[in-house]
Amino acid sequence: LENDESQINFTELDLEIRSLSEQVSQLSDLSAEQIQELEAVRQQISTEQATQQQTTQQLDQVRNKIQQLRGRQSSLEALQQTALGQRNNPVAEWLAQHHLDQLPRLAQGIEVESGWEHAVEKMLGVHLQAICVEQLSDVTSVIDDLQQGNLCVFATATAAQSTQAKATLLLDKIKSKWPLDSLLANIYVAETRDEALVLCKTLAQHESVMTRDGIWLSPAWLRVSRDENPAAGVFQREQELKQLVKQIAELEMSQDDLQEKLDHHHEKLQMLEDQRDELQQAVNQ
Repeated sequence: LENDESQINFTELDLEIRSLSEQVSQLSDLSAEQIQELEAVRQQISTEQATQQQTTQQLDQVRNKIQQLRGRQSSLEALQQTALGQRNNPVAEWLAQHHLDQLPRLAQGIEVESGWEHAVEKMLGVHLQAICVEQLSDVTSVIDDLQQGNLCVFATATAAQSTQAKATLLLDKIKSKWPLDSLLANIYVAETRDEALVLCKTLAQHESVMTRDGIWLSPAWLRVSRDENPAAGVFQREQELKQLVKQIAELEMSQDDLQEKLDHHHEKLQMLEDQRDELQQAVNQ
């Protein structure tokens, strides 16, 4: 027994035990770190999933809103095309033949002060459907080819007139990139019929006044039209259509941003899930 003990190197054995203990301790520390890191990654995955779900909901809401607005836009465009003579119009084929069908209609280049839309629609009447060309000669050279239907054309290159007004003109209620003097010159406005009658006493024979509710008077005549106006609401629809185009464009930008964020979240989530799987495998070893 003494010989066996003499052959055992207790120093080396002690060193080996210490080394193994340190390795066990290190492995234990490493395992604890990996478990902690794994838990942190799981928390990140949970957060990322919640964010991804929220972004998906926002994207769905934006897409639904775009669909609703486009539906409204289609309905308004159909009504507007009918009001402007762009649908079910016997002149349509002739316009297309002479490359005039894509030109703007007069109503599309006019903005009217709120509350005066009805009066301006009554005043302009069929002219609202007028096809806007630079010169009348653009149409007169081919007018003989038109065999049926009615055509109204407005020359945008005419010069605006400068006159001394005695009251507020109907032109003052309108914004347009084209001069409308040829259609609306010498027409004043009055809020009420009584005001219109008073103003008529000061007007020359070639002048007239239009009330807010669409009654047209001069010193010698009065005109009231209660027939259904096919162009009724044309200005309000045009403004709403412009707003819809703007809103849809903004929402489409938002949709693209949300889709980009969603793609980013998906990539990040995939990366975190791969990291989680690697850590889980390491912990299990």
